[in-house]
Amino acid sequence: MTALQHLLDEERPERPSSDVDAPEISATDIAVIGMAGRYPGSPDLDSLWDNVIARRDVIRDLDDAALRALAVPVSLLSRSDLVRAGGQLEDVDCFDADQFGIDLAELALMDPQHRIFLEIVESALQNAGLGVRDPAVVVGVFAAAGPNRHHLEELLPLLRLIDASWDTLLPTGIGADHMVSRVAYKLGLDGPAMAVAATCAGSLAAVCTAATALIDLQCDVAVAGGVHLTSPRYLRRGPGTTSADGRCRALSADADGAGMSSGAGVVVLKRHQDAVDDGDPVLAVIRGYAMTNDGAARAGFAAPGIAGQQAAVDQAQAAAQVGPGEIGAVFCHALGTPLGDAIEVGALRRVWASADRPARTALVAPKTHLGNLDVASGIAALQLAILAARAGTVPGNLHFSTPGALLELDGSGLTAQAGDAAWPSDLRRLAGVSSFGVGGTNVHLVIEASALPTDEEWAAAVLDEPVPLLLSTRTAADLRLFAGRLAEHLERHRPALTAVSRTLLTGRRVHACTHVVWSRSVDEAVAQLRAVANDPAPALDHTLPTMPAQSAGPQRVPLPAHPYRRIRIPGPTSVLQPLIDAGGAA
Repeated sequence: MTALQHLLDEERPERPSSDVDAPEISATDIAVIGMAGRYPGSPDLDSLWDNVIARRDVIRDLDDAALRALAVPVSLLSRSDLVRAGGQLEDVDCFDADQFGIDLAELALMDPQHRIFLEIVESALQNAGLGVRDPAVVVGVFAAAGPNRHHLEELLPLLRLIDASWDTLLPTGIGADHMVSRVAYKLGLDGPAMAVAATCAGSLAAVCTAATALIDLQCDVAVAGGVHLTSPRYLRRGPGTTSADGRCRALSADADGAGMSSGAGVVVLKRHQDAVDDGDPVLAVIRGYAMTNDGAARAGFAAPGIAGQQAAVDQAQAAAQVGPGEIGAVFCHALGTPLGDAIEVGALRRVWASADRPARTALVAPKTHLGNLDVASGIAALQLAILAARAGTVPGNLHFSTPGALLELDGSGLTAQAGDAAWPSDLRRLAGVSSFGVGGTNVHLVIEASALPTDEEWAAAVLDEPVPLLLSTRTAADLRLFAGRLAEHLERHRPALTAVSRTLLTGRRVHACTHVVWSRSVDEAVAQLRAVANDPAPALDHTLPTMPAQSAGPQRVPLPAHPYRRIRIPGPTSVLQPLIDAGGAA
């Protein structure tokens, strides 16, 4: 349903019957209908969850050769305060230029964060079944981006060598405002396109801003998230601020500071009632959110304030109409700085002191698994919370010994631990997500998991008639790759096959290479898709199948994105050297 229809229709359709314990859909409920992410050691969100549950350390230690390859100045290599570790994304210098129609010269000058974010947004829209633009649906994009180190460290020094007014050469690939506008331009998104700046709270603030835009009917669908790209090394500022080995030991007695990392994530949002009416895949629901600032009630500009953090959590829970005793886990900001962690938990203790029922809420520190993602920290925490709540598993904290003494958890109803735990069976799968920024911005969300669209009767049943699974990619090699990726997804998630068919037929663009698999069950589809993946020359179909009849259950389900054919993007020198030479620069 579009925003225009909302304004014209005074009556909403009757809500379908549901379990008596399920809460009513509120006009302010926001559904997460798709998401995508890239994190250290995790090219997608399935691998992120696998790494978290397997307790894999994704922070990499680097030797001198690796640091020199990353253009780290030789003068830094001998410094004793250089921490040679961090979280890295793979192939940050690669991009599918053909897919997005951007020439190499423009890409060479563009902040790599912009390239990463553009791919992530398209992947998230495909995941939501919105890979084909509907001009009647207004889509907005809201995002935060980290500092443009590409500009500061590579581009600007070259521009200054040019014997001209170099500032006129600045490309439209530098600022975060250009990033969201480029996404809107390349993907045809005609709703609000807004860059959100709130330091480390940026990406979660972008989610809140997007939710408000949906509630205010500024758009029908909103894409929100953030990206942060940094070099996997840093100079340690001292104990208690930055980690000595690049690992984040948040909430732990041996916490010694934050370690730096890179990542990008996006969620696709829709008004909850609209998502239900339209048959969208609902991964989770944002029940309430709040943003506050510490104001002057803190020790200094960069210091966190306990009252402001408490207010954000209180207000978000009030908006969600839940109490602290109903929250199964809080996915904390928790940097691993002993004082900062203690202030954050102190604010939570104040909120949990008002619980009207005994609480047993787990504190989860995503940065122990991923490092400090700066502006992308909040979106990573939100995505991890959604994955955990849907799986019914509360992940433990990595690099964790015992709770820090300053946390004072005894008798608070809050716990922190290393091991995973089952979500309490007597609680709704409600989770809190926090993200706080230097300067005092505090953001907190309350989310609730939706039932996984993998009802055993749908997944295990053999359909009376086979349904078509349309595979359509730009090349035969991509077709084989996508077939294998889809087979893995179906085997892992076992969604309703009719919904898979409808999603592929309506939610993906048709490309030059198409192949149709006809299947009556998930198991049969997996076997057929693997056969396509292993076929060096899969047969191509030129007639598109018809839509299967609508059945009970979801009409669309989350599916993996099509593969990208990335190529290495040259550095800015390749573009600017002729201008430097023409200017007579040495």
